[in-house]
Amino acid sequence: AVWLNIHRLRADGSSARTSVVPAGGQVPVSVETVHGRTTLRFGWAGPVGAAVFRRGTAVWAVFDHAARMEIQNGSSEGIRWAAGPDYTAVRIAVAPGQGVTARADGSAWEVVIGGSGGGSGVEIAREDTVKASLMGRMAGASRTIWMIDPMSGDRFAVVPALAPGKGVQNVYRTVDASILPTAHGMAVVALADDVTVET
Repeated sequence: AVWLNIHRLRADGSSARTSVVPAGGQVPVSVETVHGRTTLRFGWAGPVGAAVFRRGTAVWAVFDHAARMEIQNGSSEGIRWAAGPDYTAVRIAVAPGQGVTARADGSAWEVVIGGSGGGSGVEIAREDTVKASLMGRMAGASRTIWMIDPMSGDRFAVVPALAPGKGVQNVYRTVDASILPTAHGMAVVALADDVTVET
Protein backbone atom coordinates (compact mmCIF):
# COMPACT_ATOMS: atom_id res chain seq x y z
CA ALA A 1 0.00 0.00 0.00
CA VAL A 2 1.12 3.55 -0.70
CA TRP A 3 -0.06 6.29 1.67
CA LEU A 4 0.02 10.02 1.02
CA ASN A 5 -0.62 12.51 3.82
CA ILE A 6 -1.72 15.77 2.18
CA HIS A 7 -1.64 18.98 4.22
CA ARG A 8 -2.71 22.48 3.26
CA LEU A 9 0.10 25.05 3.12
CA ARG A 10 -0.04 28.32 5.00
CA ALA A 11 0.65 31.66 3.29
CA ASP A 12 4.32 31.47 4.35
CA GLY A 13 4.66 28.05 2.69
CA SER A 14 4.80 26.00 5.92
CA SER A 15 2.53 23.01 6.47
CA ALA A 16 -0.84 23.65 8.11
CA ARG A 17 -0.96 20.13 9.53
CA THR A 18 -3.12 20.07 12.63
CA SER A 19 -2.19 18.25 15.82
CA VAL A 20 -3.31 14.65 16.25
CA VAL A 21 -4.21 15.54 19.85
CA PRO A 22 -7.73 17.03 20.15
CA ALA A 23 -8.23 20.58 21.37
CA GLY A 24 -7.72 20.71 25.12
CA GLY A 25 -4.74 18.36 25.01
CA GLN A 26 -6.61 15.18 25.95
CA VAL A 27 -7.65 12.15 23.90
CA PRO A 28 -11.21 11.09 24.80
CA VAL A 29 -11.50 7.39 25.61
CA SER A 30 -14.96 5.82 25.68
CA VAL A 31 -15.48 2.42 27.31
CA GLU A 32 -18.48 0.27 26.45
CA THR A 33 -19.24 -3.33 27.46
CA VAL A 34 -21.89 -5.27 25.54
CA HIS A 35 -22.46 -9.04 25.80
CA GLY A 36 -19.10 -9.62 27.47
CA ARG A 37 -17.10 -7.62 24.91
CA THR A 38 -15.49 -4.37 26.01
CA THR A 39 -14.70 -1.72 23.39
CA LEU A 40 -12.30 1.14 24.11
CA ARG A 41 -12.41 3.94 21.53
CA PHE A 42 -9.45 6.35 21.46
CA GLY A 43 -10.58 9.57 19.76
CA TRP A 44 -7.41 10.95 18.19
CA ALA A 45 -7.77 14.00 15.94
CA GLY A 46 -5.48 12.66 13.23
CA PRO A 47 -3.77 9.44 12.06
CA VAL A 48 -1.47 7.87 14.66
CA GLY A 49 0.47 4.63 14.68
CA ALA A 50 -0.58 2.01 17.21
CA ALA A 51 0.47 -1.36 18.58
CA VAL A 52 -2.08 -3.51 20.43
CA PHE A 53 -1.22 -6.82 22.05
CA ARG A 54 -1.84 -9.00 25.07
CA ARG A 55 0.89 -9.88 27.56
CA GLY A 56 0.02 -11.95 30.61
CA THR A 57 -3.00 -10.49 32.38
CA ALA A 58 -2.98 -7.19 30.48
CA VAL A 59 -3.73 -5.74 27.06
CA TRP A 60 -1.39 -2.97 25.93
CA ALA A 61 -2.26 -0.20 23.48
CA VAL A 62 0.78 1.91 22.57
CA PHE A 63 0.49 5.00 20.36
CA ASP A 64 3.37 6.86 18.67
CA HIS A 65 2.30 10.30 19.96
CA ALA A 66 2.30 11.69 23.49
CA ALA A 67 -1.04 12.75 24.94
CA ARG A 68 -3.20 12.63 28.05
CA MET A 69 -6.00 10.06 28.09
CA GLU A 70 -9.45 11.14 29.32
CA ILE A 71 -11.81 8.25 30.10
CA GLN A 72 -15.24 9.70 29.43
CA ASN A 73 -17.68 6.94 30.25
CA GLY A 74 -17.65 3.40 31.56
CA SER A 75 -15.44 2.06 34.32
CA SER A 76 -11.78 3.09 34.41
CA GLU A 77 -10.96 0.30 36.85
CA GLY A 78 -7.94 -1.64 35.66
CA ILE A 79 -7.01 0.96 33.02
CA ARG A 80 -3.70 2.78 33.49
CA TRP A 81 -1.89 5.04 31.08
CA ALA A 82 1.44 6.86 30.90
CA ALA A 83 2.83 9.35 28.39
CA GLY A 84 6.48 9.32 27.39
CA PRO A 85 8.31 12.01 25.43
CA ASP A 86 6.85 10.84 22.11
CA TYR A 87 4.43 8.01 22.90
CA THR A 88 1.45 7.04 25.06
CA ALA A 89 1.00 3.59 26.60
CA VAL A 90 -2.28 2.26 27.97
CA ARG A 91 -2.33 -0.92 30.06
CA ILE A 92 -5.69 -2.65 30.57
CA ALA A 93 -6.08 -5.48 33.09
CA VAL A 94 -8.11 -8.34 31.58
CA ALA A 95 -9.38 -11.75 32.62
CA PRO A 96 -7.64 -14.89 31.30
CA GLY A 97 -8.74 -16.28 27.95
CA GLN A 98 -10.02 -13.04 26.42
CA GLY A 99 -8.87 -12.23 22.91
CA VAL A 100 -8.14 -8.73 21.63
CA THR A 101 -8.71 -7.07 18.26
CA ALA A 102 -7.89 -3.57 17.00
CA ARG A 103 -9.15 -1.49 14.12
CA ALA A 104 -9.03 2.12 12.98
CA ASP A 105 -12.22 4.09 12.41
CA GLY A 106 -11.02 7.22 10.64
CA SER A 107 -8.44 8.74 12.98
CA ALA A 108 -9.83 6.90 16.02
CA TRP A 109 -8.58 3.51 17.22
CA GLU A 110 -10.94 0.89 18.63
CA VAL A 111 -9.63 -1.90 20.87
CA VAL A 112 -12.08 -4.74 21.51
CA ILE A 113 -11.45 -7.14 24.39
CA GLY A 114 -13.37 -10.42 24.26
CA GLY A 115 -14.07 -12.93 21.54
CA SER A 116 -11.49 -14.83 19.53
CA GLY A 117 -9.12 -11.91 18.86
CA GLY A 118 -5.81 -12.07 17.04
CA GLY A 119 -4.26 -10.33 14.07
CA SER A 120 -2.51 -11.24 10.83
CA GLY A 121 -0.65 -9.68 7.93
CA VAL A 122 2.85 -9.23 9.41
CA GLU A 123 5.34 -11.71 7.98
CA ILE A 124 8.25 -12.81 10.21
CA ALA A 125 11.30 -14.44 8.61
CA ARG A 126 14.98 -15.03 9.26
CA GLU A 127 17.33 -12.37 7.94
CA ASP A 128 20.38 -14.31 6.76
CA THR A 129 22.47 -11.23 5.92
CA VAL A 130 22.67 -10.32 9.62
CA LYS A 131 23.70 -12.84 12.26
CA ALA A 132 20.89 -14.08 14.53
CA SER A 133 18.28 -11.70 13.12
CA LEU A 134 14.58 -11.85 12.39
CA MET A 135 12.76 -9.46 10.08
CA GLY A 136 9.11 -8.51 10.13
CA ARG A 137 7.49 -6.94 7.06
CA MET A 138 4.88 -4.44 8.24
CA ALA A 139 3.53 -1.56 6.18
CA GLY A 140 3.23 1.79 7.96
CA ALA A 141 5.70 1.02 10.77
CA SER A 142 6.71 4.24 12.54
CA ARG A 143 9.54 3.65 15.02
CA THR A 144 10.76 1.50 17.91
CA ILE A 145 9.61 2.37 21.44
CA TRP A 146 11.37 0.64 24.36
CA MET A 147 9.33 0.08 27.52
CA ILE A 148 9.46 -1.70 30.88
CA ASP A 149 6.56 -3.88 32.08
CA PRO A 150 5.77 -2.47 35.56
CA MET A 151 4.48 -5.84 36.78
CA SER A 152 7.34 -8.09 35.68
CA GLY A 153 10.20 -5.66 35.06
CA ASP A 154 10.71 -7.15 31.59
CA ARG A 155 12.12 -4.92 28.86
CA PHE A 156 10.29 -4.97 25.54
CA ALA A 157 10.18 -3.06 22.28
CA VAL A 158 6.98 -1.93 20.57
CA VAL A 159 6.70 -0.97 16.90
CA PRO A 160 3.45 0.94 16.19
CA ALA A 161 2.05 1.14 12.67
CA LEU A 162 -0.58 3.16 10.86
CA ALA A 163 -3.90 1.63 9.80
CA PRO A 164 -5.20 -0.55 8.24
CA GLY A 165 -4.96 -3.33 10.82
CA LYS A 166 -2.08 -5.78 10.66
CA GLY A 167 -0.64 -8.00 13.36
CA VAL A 168 1.52 -11.00 14.18
CA GLN A 169 -0.50 -14.22 14.25
CA ASN A 170 1.89 -16.55 16.11
CA VAL A 171 4.59 -16.25 18.75
CA TYR A 172 8.21 -16.42 17.53
CA ARG A 173 10.95 -17.31 20.02
CA THR A 174 14.72 -17.29 19.87
CA VAL A 175 17.28 -17.60 22.62
CA ASP A 176 17.53 -13.80 22.86
CA ALA A 177 14.02 -12.51 22.12
CA SER A 178 10.36 -13.35 21.79
CA ILE A 179 8.02 -11.76 19.22
CA LEU A 180 4.51 -11.68 20.67
CA PRO A 181 1.23 -12.26 18.83
CA THR A 182 -0.46 -8.89 18.27
CA ALA A 183 -3.81 -7.51 17.21
CA HIS A 184 -1.91 -4.69 15.46
CA GLY A 185 1.74 -3.64 15.22
CA MET A 186 4.67 -5.57 16.71
CA ALA A 187 5.99 -6.28 20.22
CA VAL A 188 9.35 -7.88 21.02
CA VAL A 189 10.36 -9.04 24.51
CA ALA A 190 14.12 -8.83 25.03
CA LEU A 191 15.51 -11.92 26.78
CA ALA A 192 19.12 -10.74 26.49
CA ASP A 193 20.76 -7.36 27.14
CA ASP A 194 22.16 -6.92 23.61
CA VAL A 195 18.88 -7.24 21.67
CA THR A 196 18.26 -4.42 19.20
CA VAL A 197 15.08 -3.63 17.27
CA GLU A 198 15.38 -1.34 14.26
CA THR A 199 12.66 0.03 11.97
